[in-house]
Amino acid sequence: MRLGVIMRQAVSVLSVVLGLSGCGSEESGSKSQACAPGASVSCTGPGSCSGFQVCRSDGSGYTACDCSGSGGAGGSSGSAGTGGASTVCPTGLKGPALVELKSPAGVRYCMDATEVTFAQYGEFLATKPDGAKVEGHCQYVVFDYDDPAHPNCIQGLDKVTDAPARCVSWCAAREYCKWAGKRLCGRIGGGPISTKAGEDDDANVSQWYNACSAGGKQEFAYGTTEKEECTASIFANGSVGTPPGCQSNVAEIFGLSSNAAEWEDACAQQPGDCPLVARFNKPSCKAWMHSSKTDFIGFRCCHDGTNL
Repeated sequence: MRLGVIMRQAVSVLSVVLGLSGCGSEESGSKSQACAPGASVSCTGPGSCSGFQVCRSDGSGYTACDCSGSGGAGGSSGSAGTGGASTVCPTGLKGPALVELKSPAGVRYCMDATEVTFAQYGEFLATKPDGAKVEGHCQYVVFDYDDPAHPNCIQGLDKVTDAPARCVSWCAAREYCKWAGKRLCGRIGGGPISTKAGEDDDANVSQWYNACSAGGKQEFAYGTTEKEECTASIFANGSVGTPPGCQSNVAEIFGLSSNAAEWEDACAQQPGDCPLVARFNKPSCKAWMHSSKTDFIGFRCCHDGTNL
């Protein structure tokens, strides 16, 4: 009887070993597939087209290589490269990969798939940008994390490389986007939006609101019903792709109704005429606020597209 137990144990161990080592390199291949949720990388798709992949919300791996944008012209929501024209979004720019979107009126533009991370903003800081060379009311902007005395901006925060870059001012966010070859998300077609004129919740005007609300059709990026875990995450310090299930249901865009609040280009040329504006992801896509505090505000960039 004891011999039978030993034999069964041996078979069990052998099965585990075989399961772990099947096909020789399968284990190492699986580990190389793991990624930070929401992270984006460039890729080559069918026909040698250039595109991008976004890490799935559970971190299990990347989505298929997308060369045409999601939810843009010629493609159905969430499907990459299913018929239609090539994306208007350039590839190879700094920061997150761009995702193509379309307004209800049919205007195509591009938005970062995630908020800019500390690691990506760190690349900008490494160039030693000079605030004295910035033109307009943002001259002499402080590019480094500008609120070191705040509990959420103390040492170590910038080490969370895949978390949204916070403790960054509106002006610093704007200049990062310019450096990356993009612009701070604002008016579809260019320039800032006017909150006084109600443009903040007009899907044909605001790049940010159109993306979050699926063209004005839903209250949250992920649908019509609020998810508490998504709302609560705005004060957290998680990856740009967390929590799972909070990403847009229209395109592979993360964090519009979760994680950090986001600066928006909704300020006039004279700062006194229009306070700095950020999208506050609670309770809905329509929420925004005047703010000068930066500890829970991140940002993403947009692009007006090419070959339009």
